[in-house]
Amino acid sequence: MAHEIHKHDNMFYFGSKPWHGLGVELDHAATAAEAIAAAKLNWTVSKRPLYFEDRNMIETVPNRVIMVRDDIGYPLGVVSNRYSIIQNVEAFALCDSIVGEKLAAYHTAGSLFNGCKIWMLLKLPDHIRVNGGDDLVEKFLLLSNSHDGSLSLRVSITPIRVVCNNTLNAAIDNVNNQWSITHKGNLEIKVSEIRDVIGLVNEFYAEFEALCNHMVSKKLSTDNIAEYFNRVFPMPVIEDGDSDARIEKVEQMRENVLDLTFAGVGSNMNHGTMWSLYNGTTEYIDHVSKYRRPDTKLDNIWFGQGATLKTEAFRAASELALN
Repeated sequence: MAHEIHKHDNMFYFGSKPWHGLGVELDHAATAAEAIAAAKLNWTVSKRPLYFEDRNMIETVPNRVIMVRDDIGYPLGVVSNRYSIIQNVEAFALCDSIVGEKLAAYHTAGSLFNGCKIWMLLKLPDHIRVNGGDDLVEKFLLLSNSHDGSLSLRVSITPIRVVCNNTLNAAIDNVNNQWSITHKGNLEIKVSEIRDVIGLVNEFYAEFEALCNHMVSKKLSTDNIAEYFNRVFPMPVIEDGDSDARIEKVEQMRENVLDLTFAGVGSNMNHGTMWSLYNGTTEYIDHVSKYRRPDTKLDNIWFGQGATLKTEAFRAASELALN
């Protein structure tokens, strides 16, 4: 495929084109059934026995099974035999009630790595107007699940800055931004519990908006930029005989982020503040860093090292803004 997503991955979107720029466009807000169909996620997975050969004998691997995508017979991963399957239709159904009540709309959804991971992004009505101006942050929820044992089923709060399409991972003390359930035990009870967290989203976004405004009020100085970089992009410890390539890599990352802080997309909004430094970081991770494939990019930004780095960047920027 032209965008190099794996052969058996598909996506859809409704409304504004998502930052990843991929997927089939729908011209109306989708129901869960329509979203599943548009993203071509209407397939199931099943557990199959796992075998190995020993001295010309075929033996079953104890306590382990292989997850298989049923429509194409594709092996997704090896998991415990106690692993409870959450089918795609069950994952989408988590959010059907709030979508039906127009508390959110399916915005985009798809799969990664031939179906190993599935995700859907739901847009909430309303937005945050940072510092009361035109710098808007839209409110999203990200529901994700895996069929290879790499992720629990989880719902994450995912703000996205409109002007530059940066995803703003945020960690806020005493206010959760993510809820998950494992693929074990009574899933019906756990699914009913995760529905209840939707009511906590507004509490998170209220605190998030307050911290964004604190960042805007904090002007950048040489000292707080240095402290921020020491926390978010620390220099590696180099011992005798080690190459200095790692130091050069960190120095280049810092330089790129600083350039984006003052000259990136939307840098004219709330210029020269801790908010712009944080957004320089998210723009670097989301749009400048080199990724081998778009699916690798999505995985890194939402679930991998990029997500972790943006969370630390938000924590550092908000704490420095409050000092």
